[in-house]
Amino acid sequence: VANQSSRTISIVDLTQRKELDLLTPRRNGVPNRMTMSDGHLYAIVDEIAEIFDIRLKKSIKSINTVFGPSDLAVASNQKFVYVVNNKKLILSTKW
Repeated sequence: VANQSSRTISIVDLTQRKELDLLTPRRNGVPNRMTMSDGHLYAIVDEIAEIFDIRLKKSIKSINTVFGPSDLAVASNQKFVYVVNNKKLILSTKW
């Protein structure tokens, strides 16, 4: 769950309906759209795309070549994350 006011992302156990932990973006930005793939959470945080390792519960990489990201989608083979950009055309990025 993206918590815009606290600038964090909640990890929630859906069976217990309980918050287990928080993820904090690297640059203290506001998290927005998110998608999961293979133990990683890909999130749009302000004007960048950020990758979180769910097992480590931390941000592991910021993708600065994505400009004005507005949405994310994972390919069915889970090898690519597609990013909708508002400022520059990038068809796909393999992270």
